[in-house]
Amino acid sequence: MDRNYQPGIKVTLILIGIFYFLKLINLIRVSDNNFFSYALLIYGIVAVYYSFNTDRKAYLFFNTALFLWGVLLYVLGNFNVLNPTIIIIPALIFIFGSCSLIIYLENFTNKIFLYSSLILFLFSIIFIIISKYYFFRGIFNFSGRLLLNYYPFLLIFAGIIIILRRKPIF
Repeated sequence: MDRNYQPGIKVTLILIGIFYFLKLINLIRVSDNNFFSYALLIYGIVAVYYSFNTDRKAYLFFNTALFLWGVLLYVLGNFNVLNPTIIIIPALIFIFGSCSLIIYLENFTNKIFLYSSLILFLFSIIFIIISKYYFFRGIFNFSGRLLLNYYPFLLIFAGIIIILRRKPIF
């Protein structure tokens, strides 16, 4: 990792650590879901700021996805959504479309990212429309429950893979 990224990530990890410590000593009361959402929001903002205009597309894509996943977790944790498992799949497609749009905004010459973001936005709208049908609702409920229950394991697994790799992937 370049030295340019280290101060922002260090500050972010320190803030998350302080936030977690305050949670442990009960100065703040927040659920684990909200803690993950706040941590992803803080990390995402700092990491996207440091990765913009660096020509590191994978790093920008990954950090944008983490930030938007934090937004999704915040919405699910703080607002009454009637059936949150149905919106997970369209939200993930929307997140990937937003990540592609951010990569396009970094470099306007790569039109393929603009086109892919528009296609993914369209797919997310189509998934929202077809989610009202009974057959698709069952599929969305099942996959949404899996993602909501096991996303911390996916984050831990991704972190371990990034740590154990010899060559940086971002």
